[in-house]
Amino acid sequence: MTSRRTIWGVAALAVILALFVTGCATKKYVRETVAPVDKRVTEVEKKSAEAVANLAEKTQKDISRVEERAMTADSKATEAGRAAQQADARAAQAGQAAQSAQQLGKENQSRIGEVQRAVENIENLKVVSTEEVFFDFGKSALTDEAKAKLDGVAQNVARLSRPQIELEGYADPIGPAEGNLVLSRKRADAVVRYLVGKGIPLRRIHVIGQGEVVKEGRVTKQERAQMRKVTIRVLAP
Repeated sequence: MTSRRTIWGVAALAVILALFVTGCATKKYVRETVAPVDKRVTEVEKKSAEAVANLAEKTQKDISRVEERAMTADSKATEAGRAAQQADARAAQAGQAAQSAQQLGKENQSRIGEVQRAVENIENLKVVSTEEVFFDFGKSALTDEAKAKLDGVAQNVARLSRPQIELEGYADPIGPAEGNLVLSRKRADAVVRYLVGKGIPLRRIHVIGQGEVVKEGRVTKQERAQMRKVTIRVLAP
């Protein structure tokens, strides 16, 4: 009975030992087989991650370059549009300048024609009337009688077409010649101011101060009074 138990014990121990040895062998096999695979998988995953990262970086760079080119293109388009607007504005200004120049040319032609006609009519001017206004001794102020006569002159001139007026101022021979020349011009200027005040254009009046009237021999008081004057000649075509 005891031998039989011993045999069974030995057999059981053998079985246990066999199972333990088999289990250890299996685990070793698994470790030796699976470990390389895990390492390969890890390496593949690492390379895949690196490839994905590189691809993402390259894609981002490409996108950045595209965006930069797009922004550059937009900027150039904006500059081109601004340049086109400036060109349009300059063209419009040039057109206006050309129109102004054309209009000015027409006006100049018209004025040239008027000047030519005026020049042609200069030789055809005729004296329409001659008047004289007189002044007090040493004075250049207009008297009431002189103003009344100038009113009549202004009325006659207003009825004429393109009249011209010649004024000659004089003084008597009393006093220095230089002073008499200045006085004769002042008297003529007084007549000019009065006629312009009556509406006669200044451009139609021509003035000269002749100075003192020279006369040989003795000059009477009445003669001197007739020398202090402004002679007014009205001419028209």
